[in-house]
Amino acid sequence: MPLKKLRNLANLNKHSPNAFSNTAKTLKRKWKAANGKENPANNAPDTHLDSMSDTPSAENLEGLITDPRKIDVPEGTPWDDRKPPTQVMALEAYEAIQLLLFIPSVPGKRKRTVPKKINGWERRHLEQISSHLSLYTDKDSRTRGQWTESSVQAAVSHGAGKGGRHGRARGIRERARKYIFEREVPVCVFTLFFQC
Repeated sequence: MPLKKLRNLANLNKHSPNAFSNTAKTLKRKWKAANGKENPANNAPDTHLDSMSDTPSAENLEGLITDPRKIDVPEGTPWDDRKPPTQVMALEAYEAIQLLLFIPSVPGKRKRTVPKKINGWERRHLEQISSHLSLYTDKDSRTRGQWTESSVQAAVSHGAGKGGRHGRARGIRERARKYIFEREVPVCVFTLFFQC
């Protein structure tokens, strides 16, 4: 069922939340029956609590959300699309960013890491992502496993004031999510006007 039709159903039944959740359950059963995943236990009458908590998600409605790792996540999307990446994925991305930012040290005369030649704008944003992922995955961090709090701390550590820290943290989270899932390096959009 297309998303537009679901929204229309939600608008018609906004005074009756049970009607919409029952419609979603019916759609779920139809989808499972069409794909050969029908379970007789699913046909049992639902309790009141089940009908209140059941909402359509990416698993039970075909075509509702095409990419489970959607980057620009609007407000009404299911938790599966909004949940933070796992710490393993974040740690892999953190190591990849460190390789982007620094040339690894080699035995010999030069025993330190040397910064790569990346323009300042991209370096700044990669360092913000790096500090966010470090705070999110480090075992000694107080914000370990807390996606939002780690981004706020990263924003503060990069100079965000009291008024703008949450906006900057949101930007850091978006860029970190893009880098984790797509390995997309932030690109300076101002190159048309001046050199970054």
